[in-house]
Amino acid sequence: MKRSKNNTRGSEGIEDLEGMELLTGGVSAKEELQVYQTRESEDGLSKIYRVFINEEIREPAYYNQLFVTLATVTEEDIVEFCINSGGGEASTLIELITYISICPATTKAMIVGCAHSAASMLALSCSQIEVYPYASMLIHTYSGGVVGKHSDIRSQFTHDSKYYKGFFSKIYTNFLTKTEIARVWRGEDIWLDSESIRKRLVSYVGGAGNTVSNSTVSGED
Repeated sequence: MKRSKNNTRGSEGIEDLEGMELLTGGVSAKEELQVYQTRESEDGLSKIYRVFINEEIREPAYYNQLFVTLATVTEEDIVEFCINSGGGEASTLIELITYISICPATTKAMIVGCAHSAASMLALSCSQIEVYPYASMLIHTYSGGVVGKHSDIRSQFTHDSKYYKGFFSKIYTNFLTKTEIARVWRGEDIWLDSESIRKRLVSYVGGAGNTVSNSTVSGED
């Protein structure tokens, strides 16, 4: 599937709010995340969509309009994620990353604040990443709990450990070192400021197989 990695085709950054149009699909904004169409590119060939991930990542149904957008855009379009989130629901993250991986459009993460936990994985799954001056990342392993019979708890714990370890490693490989991944899986936290994020993005190849190059790392201090 063809993706454009370095050409922003008219996207101007987080300050580009002129002509922003809300796409609700007839659904109350209280029920689903709002998806905006900011404008068309100057050549009229592409549309630019923007969503604001600026709260805890919620249950999957809250993102249905975003899923529809990711599934119906063209390879000429751009979908921008303005990220300032402490993380959240793992099942939603998995669905978001899945839709991003099959989305033909350019997907751009714009880290304007914190991209912690699940939000860092969301950012690293996009085909372009912009890092703004006060961006930060927190990387850690998953948290949760299991209730049931002893055998059920043991079975689910074994499954979850294998499943999330593979998922975690695929997203963070080449962004973290193998030693750092092992440390995080043992329970350590890794904190990164904007400069540290930028340095790691220079040659990063993300979980969706997308290269993030210097030309897509912006927002210098």
